[in-house]
Amino acid sequence: MDVTPSTIYWISVLDSMRDAMIVLAILSALITGFLALHAFLDDDLLPFKKAGVAAACVFVASLVIGSFTPSAKTCAAMYVVPAIANSEKLQGVTDGIYELALEWLKDLKSSKANGKKDEAKAGK
Repeated sequence: MDVTPSTIYWISVLDSMRDAMIVLAILSALITGFLALHAFLDDDLLPFKKAGVAAACVFVASLVIGSFTPSAKTCAAMYVVPAIANSEKLQGVTDGIYELALEWLKDLKSSKANGKKDEAKAGK
């Protein structure tokens, strides 16, 4: 999976797109409420009813789109984590780091055990 400049751009604008969907949802909810109030108060205002239905549809659509649009962090992780997890070079490095960590822990454990023995001898 290649990361192109276009991919980087779209990842960087995802948060703005989500924010725009939130603003659109809030505005369309307010408009829907306002138009619904006027439409129910006066039956002769059919355009208000139609506009209210349209605003309600925009509200639902913006909520759905906003909720399924990933954040920039999520999208970056979708590209980075598989690349790291599937990298043969990094898997070899992590095996080496794991072995070094085990050796260090064994050395630390044995030095602590030797330190306790030395303290016990000094206490006699």
